[in-house]
Amino acid sequence: DGVPYPTFTEYHVPNATVMLSLFADTVMVGGSYVLQRGGADLKWKLTTAFLCDPQVDWIQKADIDRLKKALGLKGIKHPTSGLLAIDYFLSQPGVELPIYIHGFDFFMGPKIHYFHENEPLFERLNNNIGVNMHSPYREKQYVEKLIEEGKVCFLKDMPKKK
Repeated sequence: DGVPYPTFTEYHVPNATVMLSLFADTVMVGGSYVLQRGGADLKWKLTTAFLCDPQVDWIQKADIDRLKKALGLKGIKHPTSGLLAIDYFLSQPGVELPIYIHGFDFFMGPKIHYFHENEPLFERLNNNIGVNMHSPYREKQYVEKLIEEGKVCFLKDMPKKK
């Protein structure tokens, strides 16, 4: 979600799917990524390498727009990176259902991210702006529907193996 963490060795996870969720949505979103990561973080080389890495996947604009329509989002509102990730994995060929999710509180908890204290100040400020760009209530309803359909399950609700 617009952060270069997957390029840092301490965050490397072999065989993980790395994607830029909203990069293709608007020039504003894509541009803010480049300006924040390249400029504010002073990581131009890292940002360029990340954007050009063939292992980094991009969620296509058509898929973002389809999900916006399914959620009934209008104007500048857009899905969260978490919901885009759910949608991305549900659309993969041969995916085994349900997909398991963890950490979704739909911004109803006391913090925006579980790693809030470790985020740079401009990220914490950006989070407060970003929350208003989403529709947590609609996303919660959408995920609840996916759960009812057996497509998604919270990790905490995963059946225990006997």
